[in-house]
Amino acid sequence: MILLVAAGFFAVLNWWAAWFEKKRLIYLAKPASLFFLILWSYYLSGWDGRLIWFGLALIFSLLGDIFLMLSDRFFLFGLAAFLTGHVFYIVGFNNPPAALSLWMLAPLVAVSLGYVWIMSTVLRGLHPSLGMRNMRIPVLIYGLVISIMVFSALNTQINPEWTRQAALLASLGSILFMFSDSILAYARFVRSIPHEGFWVMIAYHLGQFGIIAAALVQAGVL
Repeated sequence: MILLVAAGFFAVLNWWAAWFEKKRLIYLAKPASLFFLILWSYYLSGWDGRLIWFGLALIFSLLGDIFLMLSDRFFLFGLAAFLTGHVFYIVGFNNPPAALSLWMLAPLVAVSLGYVWIMSTVLRGLHPSLGMRNMRIPVLIYGLVISIMVFSALNTQINPEWTRQAALLASLGSILFMFSDSILAYARFVRSIPHEGFWVMIAYHLGQFGIIAAALVQAGVL
């Protein structure tokens, strides 16, 4: 329990530091929250079986956190780390996969529309004159992968292998994660948002906690 409390403490500390733009404190609190979340999830489960995919996703998320705290030249490294983490989440949510069903149409349409809307908004902000032309493909690929991750999480709702509580946590967590990344992309490429770091991190941490809680509930260790 103390590891979870530590993860939550540093998450809240990160939110406070982001609101007041305390950069030095962010450098401590941001990676510390994921670090203790990793320790907590491993302590409870040993990342046995399908939980290994969620553990690997957390590790690459931590790497992404670290890269994004560095200078802008490491932005693509952070993007790649989070993309890899989403791939691991996709594998975890689809292990085993849900059977094909008409019930998949609703989340598929919703996620697809969300992807088109978010990407069209962000791409309008990637002005070639500002040297951002080379970001178009990485941003499109990243947006596609996180959309597949959210779709996979939503599909746990119709997967009989997943419990209702775990599926709900997975769905909420994935949506919050996508919301966090959408705010980050909008603020970075389109228009600045007051206290953007606060809104990004509160959605990000709640999303990560939700997804990992879902995996642990599903595994029967939480």
